[in-house]
Amino acid sequence: FQQIRVSSLNIHFIRVTPQVPPHVKVLPILILHGWPGSVKEFQRFIPPLTKLRKDENFVFEVIAPSLPGYGWSEAAAKTGLGGTQMALLMKKLMLRLGHSQFYVHGGDWGGIIGSMMATQYPENVKGFHSNFCLVYSPLKHLLGSLYPPLVVEDKYAHRMYPITKKLEFLLRETAYYYIQATKPDTLGSALLDSP
Repeated sequence: FQQIRVSSLNIHFIRVTPQVPPHVKVLPILILHGWPGSVKEFQRFIPPLTKLRKDENFVFEVIAPSLPGYGWSEAAAKTGLGGTQMALLMKKLMLRLGHSQFYVHGGDWGGIIGSMMATQYPENVKGFHSNFCLVYSPLKHLLGSLYPPLVVEDKYAHRMYPITKKLEFLLRETAYYYIQATKPDTLGSALLDSP
């Protein structure tokens, strides 16, 4: 495990650089965890990424940081460290480690941050993979709420509209999101004190 200071925060990370012959390409990949995850969840699949396979001519150099406030990474002292800011922080981490171009994988919050990185920094992110894909199009939702056939086949309209039913569901079923967005320390304290 290593730590590096990026934008006034100490960021903990795992870095595995494979030792391979010179003809083998080494591709840097940033892998980002979510909540309530940590870099520990990557330990089993880092070795296959860094080991040369007979049918490939490349391996990955894996960089797996603990997101700010997770594991041994320092938490932000002030509010406002959202996905966009974390995307910049992770890009700066990769630049500090000597990688101006790299691949990104992320799940949960890591998927959101990775998606933002790929969108905001296409000159740095050569490819993005996620197991937590989101698409948000407010205009499409607005048009669909007025006239669903504009955006979805009739047989699927009930899955999206009326939009008020979906919003009701989201408000009722996304307590996790609201706790994390407004009072993340509350849940942490409860989990810390719970047997």
